[in-house]
Amino acid sequence: MAEDEEFVRHLLKATLSRAGYRLIFAEDGEEAFRKFKKHQDKISLVISDIVMPKMNGRVLYEEICKINPRIKMIFISGYSADMIKCNEMPTDQLRFITKPFSKKALFEEINSILGSNC
Repeated sequence: MAEDEEFVRHLLKATLSRAGYRLIFAEDGEEAFRKFKKHQDKISLVISDIVMPKMNGRVLYEEICKINPRIKMIFISGYSADMIKCNEMPTDQLRFITKPFSKKALFEEINSILGSNC
């Protein structure tokens, strides 16, 4: 999970850990990419903010896809999907949730993308 806001990271960590997910956290896109390369065989889903320092979420997605083109990803952002131009990206591998979001919305997206066939 790549998220530059500490509060959001903490909230997501508590929520997803309680649900049984094993998590790897990063504070920016560059750190997330380094951790993805190191643990890629253990990662089935990446959750990332779009607007982050050092490397934004879209560039992170593009770099990760060079390693694993079938990676599944959920973008989270305070901006709308239209503003960040996610609409030309593959929807079977990618979802978008606008902040603030509910636990229910987060788990619906996780279940939807992990349950989808690539």
